[in-house]
Amino acid sequence: MDQKLCPSCSEGILIPKYKQVLFTYQGGQYQIPDVVVQVCNTCGEEVINATEIRRMEKIAKQTRRGNITTPPHTHPAVGQNRR
Repeated sequence: MDQKLCPSCSEGILIPKYKQVLFTYQGGQYQIPDVVVQVCNTCGEEVINATEIRRMEKIAKQTRRGNITTPPHTHPAVGQNRR
């Protein structure tokens, strides 16, 4: 398993967890469910990768336009950490 060190404290390991994230996009705020957030097991720093940010932007755009037709993408790789 490829473990990533925390970019803030350089001591902890980033652990993937599901969270609901309040995402601000083009002046609006959107509650995005099932976002994979990397959480440091030492300092608690949270990191969201570029793929997840693009997914959140897509959901925000669809919500803004009123045309969400599919549920948000889920991530089976971290299914055990889902809340």
